[in-house]
Amino acid sequence: MTRHLVLILLATATLVGCKKDEAAQAKPIEHAPAFTPDMVSPLLQGLQLEKASVEDVLAVFPTTNLSKDRAFGGDQSVTWNDQPAIAGRIDASLYANATDPVPRASFTWVEMDGEIRLQQLEVSFDTAHVDSPCAWVKQRFSELEQARDCEGAFSSFEESDTRLVYCVGNAAQTRPIAIECEKVSRDGRQLERLRYELQRSR
Repeated sequence: MTRHLVLILLATATLVGCKKDEAAQAKPIEHAPAFTPDMVSPLLQGLQLEKASVEDVLAVFPTTNLSKDRAFGGDQSVTWNDQPAIAGRIDASLYANATDPVPRASFTWVEMDGEIRLQQLEVSFDTAHVDSPCAWVKQRFSELEQARDCEGAFSSFEESDTRLVYCVGNAAQTRPIAIECEKVSRDGRQLERLRYELQRSR
């Protein structure tokens, strides 16, 4: 009888511990402001993480080349955070025209609740032809004190002359989104690389 009671107590403790772990994983990111549509740079024409489909991105960046995991009808392995994925890419080598405002870009989609949704995007803009995305990012987020708190994200806050990194929570407040902008030089062109990434909480 005593042995059975001990086993029941251990099983109950294990179950309670599992439920606590599950609750901790689902705990809202209380320190970060929730992502809202106005946090999307105007240069991205409304493309949002967790919402934009492959077709949505192609409508804005039609020269994107796609690579699909076998799970999505492709002929190779493409993964993102250990999930089958679809990757999109624009490469400067495709362009003979140096006036193109977007010489490089990358996008990643995975399945979320039965739908293929955008997880990250990184777009390099030639500021000789478009407004500075970094200037917009700094204006939008530098006064948002909570966006400086990147605790739990894989990115760290940074605000320098060449690189900006801010963090917010996704709409459900369960995962961090890193918003970055960096000034870089590629193929003799001065670019500003804008990145939005839905991250796993640490």
